[in-house]
Amino acid sequence: MNTVKASVIKVLDVLVRNAAYNNWGNRKDTDPKNVVGFLNFKASVYINGKKECVRIAVRMTKEGIGYVYPYYSVEVNKKRKQATR
Repeated sequence: MNTVKASVIKVLDVLVRNAAYNNWGNRKDTDPKNVVGFLNFKASVYINGKKECVRIAVRMTKEGIGYVYPYYSVEVNKKRKQATR
């Protein structure tokens, strides 16, 4: 946890309501058996005058959203490796 991520967590409810849907993520073998997958969202925020990209993953379970804690995963400006062919 760092100060940038802590700032995002503080307004997570607002970000989730206003984020743009990005894609669906399938469950991994290491996830609990009742996890169906993840709804992935993106949002932009300004922290200390700098624009930051926030990725939010919402865990979907057979029982509904967030039945198994934790149900949100948040990343700030974490770049993913691009797939190579």
